[in-house]
Amino acid sequence: MARASRVFLNLARISIGVVLLYFVVSRTQGFRSIGDLLSRVTVWMALAACFLVGTFVEAQRITVLLRAQGFQLPFPRACRVVMIAIFFGLVIPGGTGGDLIKFYYLAGDQKGRRLEVATSVLLDRAAGLYSLLFVVTVLALCNPTLLATVAVVRLLVVLAGLGVVGFAALALVSTSQRLRGSRLFSFVTTRMPFHAYARRFADTLHVFRARPRAVFGAILLSLAGYAVTCLVFLVVGRVAIPQASLQEVLLLGLLGMLANVLPVTPGGLGVGEAAAAALFRLAGYHGGASLILVWRAGMMVVALLGGLLYLLGPARVRLLSEEGPGAVALNNSLGREPE
Repeated sequence: MARASRVFLNLARISIGVVLLYFVVSRTQGFRSIGDLLSRVTVWMALAACFLVGTFVEAQRITVLLRAQGFQLPFPRACRVVMIAIFFGLVIPGGTGGDLIKFYYLAGDQKGRRLEVATSVLLDRAAGLYSLLFVVTVLALCNPTLLATVAVVRLLVVLAGLGVVGFAALALVSTSQRLRGSRLFSFVTTRMPFHAYARRFADTLHVFRARPRAVFGAILLSLAGYAVTCLVFLVVGRVAIPQASLQEVLLLGLLGMLANVLPVTPGGLGVGEAAAAALFRLAGYHGGASLILVWRAGMMVVALLGGLLYLLGPARVRLLSEEGPGAVALNNSLGREPE
């Protein structure tokens, strides 16, 4: 019964995404516009740059975070893991999360240190989301008129700003020396159920307090990736929404991308397009769905490459462990000798 319910739920999510995507695209004449866009060389050049840089950014980001904990992941293997994760996240029915696939590939041979790998994957996702919220908040400063006239955009920008502040506060609290010396921390990590895992998770996060370059490096890499995404939006926006200013195209397009985070449909299928179309319509423009449609078309190309690598590649990606600062800190905190 549980399996049948899960299958039904996944099929429902896929159906909602397909129907929503078709409704949005047909109502906004998106089929004609995306065909026109994809016939332009400049659009394909921008998409190619977005494919390559986006893949390289994600691969280097997870490599940097793993290295901070004493793992070595060769860059070509990291690129393969990223593309396979995109394939599972956007193509395979069921909406299997790309982050779970990354963990499956990276943690398979790491007995005793899988929680550290999981934490790196979690921080990888957090760095990407934080960077997107940060870019949206900065772009909002360049669109005072839009914020003053469109209440929904203003609300979304405020939420993005709160997200930036919230992520920063969470990072400070999770690495605070005072918190680690408190009675609450002692109770959670010594007496509560699964306290050993809670302690290891806290120790893993605390490693990054001594390695701020890894965290800032991951954020800077994410910002570089979104800079390339902005390039795609500028190229597509100039053709599909010529009436809108460049800063409006960027802000509204990235707000539409944020909707893809919502776990309503696999990969945000149809949700991002609907959100972008609605936001641009509120601002007085048409064609907003084209931005997300073209971006998704590019992601599908990467996903297909990931699917090919999945069929041709080995079942696992072996991490090379070393006694880096992360491993030493965790060994000391757990009271064990380095392996």
